[in-house]
Amino acid sequence: MSVRIDIEGLNQRSGHVSCSMPQQVQVQRTMPQPLASMMGDHAWKMFTDRVDSAIEEPAQRHLQHQKCTCIIFAIMIGTFMTAFLSFPVTFLFAASGSQITPLPLFFLPFITWPICFILIFALSCHHGGVMDQLVTNLRTELDNQSRQVQGVTFHLREEQMVVYVKQGKLVHTIYYIEAQTGVAAVAQGVAMPAGYVQVGGGANVTERLANLESLKQKMLITDMEYQSKRAELLSTV
Repeated sequence: MSVRIDIEGLNQRSGHVSCSMPQQVQVQRTMPQPLASMMGDHAWKMFTDRVDSAIEEPAQRHLQHQKCTCIIFAIMIGTFMTAFLSFPVTFLFAASGSQITPLPLFFLPFITWPICFILIFALSCHHGGVMDQLVTNLRTELDNQSRQVQGVTFHLREEQMVVYVKQGKLVHTIYYIEAQTGVAAVAQGVAMPAGYVQVGGGANVTERLANLESLKQKMLITDMEYQSKRAELLSTV
């Protein structure tokens, strides 16, 4: 049986920079009901605390990146509105014959926006490395938890949602944890992802190993899953 465990705050939009509400990355606090028979409240709290602790450093940098992006967007909007409102204000002062001439600020976006775009680009490049570290730490800790929790294995999965707009398409990637329970998890110790083709027992072991290697190269399975399944296949030779 498969159980989904959400990771709050861990999502991406490929190729687009957005200013969404900054949210701390953490495992959902409520234990899924199907896991209640395998893990008690104390075991669930230990699981969430250890996973959160393993990803704490990159998760904090991920949160800082979101906050910095929001600040940059706020500056861009603020300078645009200031420049836009400076036109009627300057005109009103000139029409009234006032000797006070307000400073024209229509040029403000031309000064601030190039700097903001450079900062956004730099943050995006840095954020790619942060996400790689966060995902790596998360996979490693889930492997550790799979060895410690009896009868349950944990795997990091990702789900892509594609939204088509006039400018192209937005790819929204959501990460979540899949918990495998039951006889399969206990017997095999690993759960193969969607896309794995189970070849019949009489088929060539080489083909099955090639299929397994392909999944590993596409990062659809972890090193632990790869080594475990490879050893299982070689034992049949």
